[in-house]
Amino acid sequence: MFASIWVFHRETGVVVAERHWKGGKEELKAVAAAMEEFPPAAAVELLDRILEEMERRTDPVDRQLLLDEMVDGGLPDTTQLAELQVLFPEEDLVQRVSTVLLGNQMNVGQGRALPWRRANISHLKNEFLLDVVERVDATVNREGRHESVTVVGSVVANSRLSGLPDMMLTFSNPEVMGACNLHPCVRLKPFLTDRAVSFVPPDGHFTLMSYTTEAAVALDTAIPLYVRLQTAPDAGIPGSKVNMVVGFKPSSLKSLDGVRALFQLPPHILRTDFSTNCGTLHMDMNERMCSWDIGTMDHTRTPCLTGMVAWEDTVLEDQMSFSPTVQLSFSYVHSSVSGLAIRSLKLMNEPQQPFRGVRFVVQSGSYEVCL
Repeated sequence: MFASIWVFHRETGVVVAERHWKGGKEELKAVAAAMEEFPPAAAVELLDRILEEMERRTDPVDRQLLLDEMVDGGLPDTTQLAELQVLFPEEDLVQRVSTVLLGNQMNVGQGRALPWRRANISHLKNEFLLDVVERVDATVNREGRHESVTVVGSVVANSRLSGLPDMMLTFSNPEVMGACNLHPCVRLKPFLTDRAVSFVPPDGHFTLMSYTTEAAVALDTAIPLYVRLQTAPDAGIPGSKVNMVVGFKPSSLKSLDGVRALFQLPPHILRTDFSTNCGTLHMDMNERMCSWDIGTMDHTRTPCLTGMVAWEDTVLEDQMSFSPTVQLSFSYVHSSVSGLAIRSLKLMNEPQQPFRGVRFVVQSGSYEVCL
C-alpha cells in the first residue's frame, strides 16, 4: 500500500520520523527542499550525482554515509568521483570473498591517481613518519595549579611511499579523542565504526587528522616546568629586587626545547637592570616587554633571572608591585599529555612493511603563568 511514510512537525515542518519499504525493483528518486532561491541547475546536477553514486551501492549504511559525505550542512562537500571511490570503495564478488578470507585489506590500483596523490610515485627508500603533536593551552594560578585547560592534537605525517599505499592506523584508547577533523584521504566508514584511520596518504608532509581531547588531563604532573618569582624592596632607591626562576619538576624528561618566558613590565617603571645565568634577554622599553629566550633546558642548570626595577618618583607605595603574568613557551618529545596511544601503523596492501616511525610531541600554545 505505502512505499514511504514521513511524519512532519505541524509548525516547523521538520521531519520527526520516516519509514521506507522496498518494492520489487529498486528505482531511486531524489527530492530536496530549499529555504531560499538558488540556481536550479546546480541542484539538479548535485541530485543526479547523488543518485548516480547511490545506484552503485546497495548497503543502506553506505548510502547514508555517502549522503553525509557528499552534502554537509545543506551544501555540496565531497562530490568528486575519485574521492568517493576511495572513501566508499565498491567491492565485486571476488573482493568480497577476499575480504572474508583475508580480512579487510583493500587492494588499491597502482596506476590510478587520486585528487591528493599523483600516479606512479616512486621512492628509493620507503618510509612513513608520524608525529602526534599536542598543543596545550592553559593558565597556571599563583598556587601552581592549572586552570582553563585545552589540549588540541594533530597527527602530522611525512609519507615517502611508492605506488598507492593503503595504510591503517589504530589507537589503543581512541575514546580520549573528542571532535575530529579528518584529511580527505581518510575513509569515513572505518573511522565512524571503531575509530580506525584507513587511508591512502598524499606524498610528502600533510596533516592526517586533528582532534580535541575530552579526557581529564593532569597537567600539574604532565608539564614538568614551573616558574617562581621572589621580590623584595630595594633600600637604596625606590625600586624592587627581582629573582625569577624557571625550573624542572621531578620528571623522566631529559630536556625541554624552545623554552622562552615573555612578560610585560608595569607601567610606572623608570628603568630595569636584569641579568641571567643562561639564555638571551631582550628588553623593549617602548612596549615594556621583556623576552627571555632560554632555548634548550635540562637538569644540569636552573635558569635564573636576577636584577632590579626602579620606579618613577611619582609612584605611590601601593603601586610598587612587580607580579607579571608570564607567557611560557616550550616543547618536548615524550608521551602525549592526553594519554593517547597508538596500537599499530601498518601498510595493508604490501607484504613487506616500510620503515615506520612514530613520536609524540607536546607544545605550548597559550600557556600563561600568574605570579
